[in-house]
Amino acid sequence: MNSEFGEIRKGDGTAVHFDREIELDSIVSRTRQIAQQIDGNESMVCYVFGMGSHPRSTYTSVSQIDGVHILWHSSLLPKKWRWLSRLIASEAGLIKIVKAGALEEVFAKVVNSAMAAIYVLHASVEQEFVTEVRNNSAPADYGFGLTLRDDYFVYMVDADNQESSTGVVEIVSYGRNAPVRLL
Repeated sequence: MNSEFGEIRKGDGTAVHFDREIELDSIVSRTRQIAQQIDGNESMVCYVFGMGSHPRSTYTSVSQIDGVHILWHSSLLPKKWRWLSRLIASEAGLIKIVKAGALEEVFAKVVNSAMAAIYVLHASVEQEFVTEVRNNSAPADYGFGLTLRDDYFVYMVDADNQESSTGVVEIVSYGRNAPVRLL
């Protein structure tokens, strides 16, 4: 079951990769698990990527949460139609989670009736990842090159999936030496 917008492709470093239908309330337990595993890990960084279909107010609201830094957000509409972003929810954005305790609240706001992903990666590739996301905010592969490594973790949720009986699909992908693992 893939998103209509893209997918996370398996790479050389991928150890676990699956998608499945879940209930909306399962997202809370997953984000808590992730937050607990990244808390205090100074060698890793965590990002939330909202993949569009958000009003600008989503990012205004998220910016008020302690422990986050919004690196970027913008409409995915073609430039000549961006004036419509005041009327059409079309914002995508990248949010750095500075305090692990903020992850649950941030992800809940960003995944609300849209697609979003949590990325946990080694700090040494942070700038490369941020540049890749900014340069290609609607890619065919939402792994952004991380799946070629063995120390990445991606948790993506499509909370508006028309193919799912629950309306929610999670996609989990991580490498052999991932800093986070979901049970």
